[in-house]
Amino acid sequence: KNMMLCGLELCQRAASFKACDSEGCYPCSGRVNYLITQSPRVMLAEACSSVATDFRDACGDCIAGGAPQRLAADGTASCGWSSCSRSAPLDWTQTLSELKRLVPSLDPDVSRRFVDREAAGVQALLGRLSLRERIGQMLQLDVNLALATGEDIAAVLDGSLDKSAGAGAVVFAGTLNASASSLAARARRLREAASRHPRRVPLLLGIDAVHGNALATNATVLPHNIGLGAADDESLTAAAGAATATEVAAAGLNWAFGPCVASPRDSRWGRTYEGFGADEQLVSRHAAAAVTGLQAPADERADLTRPFLPAGSRLVGRGRARGRVAACAKHFAADGATLSGADEGDADLDAVGLAEHLLPYRAAVQAGVLSVMVSYSSVRGTKMHANKELLSGFLKEHLGFGGLVVSDLGGVDQLRGGSLTRFAAAINAGVDMVMLPGTWTAGGAASVSWQTFLDDVERAVLSGEVPRARVDDAAARVLAVKAAIGLVSPFGDPAPEVEADSERGFGSRGPWAHATGGGEGGGEGGESARMAGGVGAVVAAWLPGSEGGGAIADLLFGVAPFRGKLPLPWVGAYPAGHGTITVAPPQPPRPPPPPPSPS
Repeated sequence: KNMMLCGLELCQRAASFKACDSEGCYPCSGRVNYLITQSPRVMLAEACSSVATDFRDACGDCIAGGAPQRLAADGTASCGWSSCSRSAPLDWTQTLSELKRLVPSLDPDVSRRFVDREAAGVQALLGRLSLRERIGQMLQLDVNLALATGEDIAAVLDGSLDKSAGAGAVVFAGTLNASASSLAARARRLREAASRHPRRVPLLLGIDAVHGNALATNATVLPHNIGLGAADDESLTAAAGAATATEVAAAGLNWAFGPCVASPRDSRWGRTYEGFGADEQLVSRHAAAAVTGLQAPADERADLTRPFLPAGSRLVGRGRARGRVAACAKHFAADGATLSGADEGDADLDAVGLAEHLLPYRAAVQAGVLSVMVSYSSVRGTKMHANKELLSGFLKEHLGFGGLVVSDLGGVDQLRGGSLTRFAAAINAGVDMVMLPGTWTAGGAASVSWQTFLDDVERAVLSGEVPRARVDDAAARVLAVKAAIGLVSPFGDPAPEVEADSERGFGSRGPWAHATGGGEGGGEGGESARMAGGVGAVVAAWLPGSEGGGAIADLLFGVAPFRGKLPLPWVGAYPAGHGTITVAPPQPPRPPPPPPSPS
């Protein structure tokens, strides 16, 4: 059940590895991967019985070192590009040229108005850092590091451990099970540790606040992006971003890993609800609105949220959650366009198709987004964490993005080669900060320690494998984001940080759910009603869970009206029997039950 299997061993082990339960086999760390999209059980022996089988058709995802593999009956693998019926590798030089023609450029001054790595304070602070300390700014530690290694994360941050150079950021990952006040207390200890380091560089403290700061207990749980896209009210999206930032700041944190600006094109993707919709123009508008709300100063956040909060409702902070928050557009790029909707899969796009998925990032940069997160997925066989043409050539040069590019958690681990080779490939491609897992293994590959990261990147610089200028640029981008949210003074010194408040005031769930027309999802009649054989409407609600409260019931019973339109194709857009989606034909009405017997 839920096992992972390296595809190179698939045929040899098929006799003993009989089947995949539930949703299937999940990808394993950048080797040959097979995601079985048919369920509940698929005999893997059937999938590799013929050399002619194209595994991207059979299994939905097949990536190994940039090329799909064909497996013969004896288990040997060969490159499948030459005979692949679907696509061939992109010429990335030509593709980048086409993308620059298709997507209008932005002047670097657009991004520089929000984040300026050439600012005097940023350069002054950078000048005080050694090479190893600059590499330390490129490291994001997992807050749960001590649970995994027994090390004290504070000792890493304050430089007291041997070979430590501090860190640029800490991610609050995993199941935190903590209130805002306890998160704020943990954040305070981390900031104090960083302030004890000789360089006293402030920390970025990030969290996956994608629909409110929902990882904190008693937080205001806001609608997922699909609900906001269904409502298609940009002022509501900006208000949701502002509310999220208020509660992130109240928990002592300053970096929200949102908005997700994917354009989901296949609703079999399990994370479809994270996108505003399939139309890149709609996604672009809401991406800009979300960035504006998330990065607004505290007084502007209050103005943005006030119209959507009924009398008596309030967000956490009560006037004291005044810290600035950096937004993060993700996951770059085309994570919503993978084959068969496979999570972390391969997007089979040409330049025209890819341009559609890049437009929301242009809108986010134009709105001043301070960071961009890279996707685990690939485009035509090239892992995004190693795609220099898109990360550097398109995002940083063509769009003039001046903020920082951060990896996803353990995303660099999915590249091929040893740890030094992987880190060098990602950094040279344009990744400025590596998010290093502390408590789990990403995609089946164990992550290395923070010491290994510092040692490997330092060796890569000294050997010339990574240019020193690339490290200088990456560290400057990290420091510039810190300066943009008020952590670094114009003189390069740490700025006084605003203290967070307790969790009092959490819990404004109802009004937000009603405002989007359907809890965390949205729905309408139309196509769904036609397929349902005359049923008036089908409500599509994504992950309502225990936090949806009475929102869906209120909608069904008419307490609040339905509004909006589902911003994605309904499942009827896919052929019956394709992958996991099947559409049953309308059934004739059931005959009435027989009358009760006299007895």
